Amino acid sequence: MGVACSLYCTLTVSNLSAIVAALQPETISRMGLTPAVTFSLLSDRRRRRLLSLLSDRRAVRIDEAVAWIAACEAETTLEEVPTETKRRVRVSLVHVHLPKLADAGVVDYDPRHGDVVLTDRGETLVRTLSALQLETSPPRSDAPD
Repeated sequence: MGVACSLYCTLTVSNLSAIVAALQPETISRMGLTPAVTFSLLSDRRRRRLLSLLSDRRAVRIDEAVAWIAACEAETTLEEVPTETKRRVRVSLVHVHLPKLADAGVVDYDPRHGDVVLTDRGETLVRTLSALQLETSPPRSDAPD
C-alpha cells in the first residue's frame, strides 16, 4: 500500500529508488531546470498529459494533442469528445501550457504549423514524470479488454 502525495502520485517500495534518482539535484540540474521549475512544469495535469503523449510519439500535431487530452478529461473516446471540451483544451494549450513548456526548452512548438516536438530536455522531464508516477489517464477505449 502506498502513501498518497499532493502531486497525485503513489509511493511504493518498488518505485522509491527511481523516484529518489529522479529527484536528485544532479538529475534535475542536468535538465537545465531548477527544482522549482521542474515541479511547476509537472504540477498541471494538462501538461503532464501532453508530456505523456509526447513520450509515446515524440512529436504530435496540436489537433491530436487537443483531442487526446480532451478525451482524457471527458473520460470518453476520441470520437465522443464534446466540442466545448476541445475548445477549452486548445485555448489553454496554445495560450498557457505550450508557451510555458517551450520557454523551459521542454518542447519545440511551431504555432504556424501546429507541430509539438519533445526535446532532449523534455525526455529527461518525462523520465522524472514517469518515476513520480503522476496521474496522466489515457482516453477511454471502447475496445474490449
